[in-house]
Amino acid sequence: LRCQLIAIHDAPDPAPIDGWLRRFNDGGCDDLILLTGEGLRRLAGFARRAGIEQRFVARLGEARTLTRGPKPEKALRDLGLRATLAAETPTTDGVIAALMTLDLTGRQVGVQLYPDATHAKLLGYIAASGATADPVTPYVYASATEDRQVEELIGRLGDGAVDVIAFTSGPQVRRLFTVADAAGMTGRLRA
Repeated sequence: LRCQLIAIHDAPDPAPIDGWLRRFNDGGCDDLILLTGEGLRRLAGFARRAGIEQRFVARLGEARTLTRGPKPEKALRDLGLRATLAAETPTTDGVIAALMTLDLTGRQVGVQLYPDATHAKLLGYIAASGATADPVTPYVYASATEDRQVEELIGRLGDGAVDVIAFTSGPQVRRLFTVADAAGMTGRLRA
């Protein structure tokens, strides 16, 4: 039984992403933190549709890049590039530990974020280090129109038709409970 709890879509309003890409391409970021491979692929897609992908890839090669884990590193390799620095552990704390090895004073730091998470700790560290963060979130998770499938899963769980359920990320669990709350099915899900 498959239920896609998290579907990923381009950010619905391309204007902020296009603006970020133009700032980045114009040299507006000295450093770029890539938290997800999906985020880099989405940024490249936005750049391609805007006709600025070649410049974007060139700028990626010029900026000092930091990856949070193997997925953004692979997305960079797919573009023919390598990260300047990789976090030893693929977590926010791992990214911060890697940043601690760098002098960020006066630097502009692009930060590719992902939805459904607070990034206050990372953005706070960047600011406390004397840098200015320029965050971008190029994708969103599934919309409310896809909740029906999740509600059906919750019903099957409540009916005892599911013996085991596997989650591959925290956002999946949060979405399951968010949909359950909105549909008045939280008690049934918990049971």
